[in-house]
Amino acid sequence: MTDIPQRPDLPPTRLAERLAVFVAWLATRVEREETRRACREVAESYLLFAERDHGAPESRRSRFLQAYQGDTPGTVHAGLNLLAEHEALVQKTLPIDG
Repeated sequence: MTDIPQRPDLPPTRLAERLAVFVAWLATRVEREETRRACREVAESYLLFAERDHGAPESRRSRFLQAYQGDTPGTVHAGLNLLAEHEALVQKTLPIDG
């Protein structure tokens, strides 16, 4: 099984920037601090996993779910779903090349 860090000391700059924006957005979506923290931890673990994962992107989420040793499955799915929703919104706000 893959060893996934739960709370790295210093995340890479790119990851830290992505998480900062996600955490700010998450505060508008989830009222409970405990739930926001759990979702952020899942998102951070997933993004770290994605940086090291060399498999097909389409099945990355299922590989992460198999390897993740953390919160309850419902919390993990909620965190991943919120991260996916946030990243879809970010993609829609990026400038159009042309």
